[in-house]
Amino acid sequence: IKNKDESALQEFFFSIQPQLFYFLFRFTSNKEIAEDLTQEAFVKFWFAIDHLDPVKSYKAYLFKIARNLALNQITRNTSLDSYDEENNLVHLSKSIDGEIDNFFFMDDFQKALNTLPER
Repeated sequence: IKNKDESALQEFFFSIQPQLFYFLFRFTSNKEIAEDLTQEAFVKFWFAIDHLDPVKSYKAYLFKIARNLALNQITRNTSLDSYDEENNLVHLSKSIDGEIDNFFFMDDFQKALNTLPER
């Protein structure tokens, strides 16, 4: 992926796209917006490849891009007229942060398991 190998990116895309779409759909509750943000996240990821650390997880970086895009979308389309709406947004953000933390933990955990020798 780091060398901009399109077949590697295509394989990465098809393996991650359903998870990324679902992740964004949980933020937006809108299929069309989630699809647009999924595509935008992959485009931003593609343009940022030259600056990525190959040691770090590409998947985690992609989900971070997606999270930021979703939060920007929510901010643009939500008017916080009352405390309850603001409180709901903060609660949503915290639950998503926990989900992201869990995702990163599982990714790191899987990497650690992969480094263990065979029995």
